Amino acid sequence: MADTIDHLAPAARRRARPLASRLAHDVGKHIARMARNLPDGEIPEPLWPLMVADLFAIDGERRASAVFRERAAPLEDLIEDPRIAECRDLLEAIDALEARVRRRDTPAVRRAAVLAVRVESLLAALHRDICRAREGPPQGP
Repeated sequence: MADTIDHLAPAARRRARPLASRLAHDVGKHIARMARNLPDGEIPEPLWPLMVADLFAIDGERRASAVFRERAAPLEDLIEDPRIAECRDLLEAIDALEARVRRRDTPAVRRAAVLAVRVESLLAALHRDICRAREGPPQGP
């Protein structure tokens, strides 16, 4: 059974840190790359394929949700954190918008961008919290 961040043993924390870092980078940073930079108003033509790639071909082939599942699995073996499930839900919501995003439906693209930035924020916070977690199980009073 996985532990919460504050209850991680030192060895588990050492294993969790690079896993969380990789998840925050490979999914969080990449999914939000264009989402953070979308201009107000009309979305310029050159940005459409970049946004689609960030969401649905994040590693050149797979959806961000697939890369997330792969990268999150070993971390979930170590820790129990609701942000992982929230990210999974957000990525599923992005996947549900795929057809509309690919059709260049501006409201769908904007919604996907908001969700992507939220994923990035959650994964960055998770990584930060794992790095800051105190050593060993909590001590008694």
